[in-house]
Amino acid sequence: MKHFSYSVLTAAILFLGTFIVSAQAYPEHDPGVKPHAGIDGIYAKFSKAYDDLEPAGVANLYTDDAAYLSPGSDVMIGRDKILSNFTSFFESVKARKRKLDIRFRILQREVGDGLGYDIGIYTITSTGADGTSTVNRGKFVVVTKKGKDGVWRFQVDGFSDLPAK
Repeated sequence: MKHFSYSVLTAAILFLGTFIVSAQAYPEHDPGVKPHAGIDGIYAKFSKAYDDLEPAGVANLYTDDAAYLSPGSDVMIGRDKILSNFTSFFESVKARKRKLDIRFRILQREVGDGLGYDIGIYTITSTGADGTSTVNRGKFVVVTKKGKDGVWRFQVDGFSDLPAK
């Protein structure tokens, strides 16, 4: 019985240790950028929604009146418009039988009591059914806001492409 208890305890410690290390490592933070559980959680959920091609999973990370500023488009105000945008985008990805992976690197961050901002780099890898991948990178600035429910969400999201390496 003691052997079983130690085995279970060891497995639990290894599992939790792996979870804690992976949670601390994402998104990537440049030197001097302090992790913030509430804000970093947005990026983790954003990446998961991209993996799952789930537009509601992305849209729910924005405030009700968020501003979404994508290149070559009018400013979109409101979660409903953001949801429509991601629904269309993810459906086109699914139709082409592709998968997406998005990663974030935070270059600068400032956080106050209820507002914050991040400046960073995103990398999107799109992989086809045949295994071929394309990688696109861009820069972004987001303003985050802590809701009355205590949850941090994007209030403003603006981005543009970076030149190819």
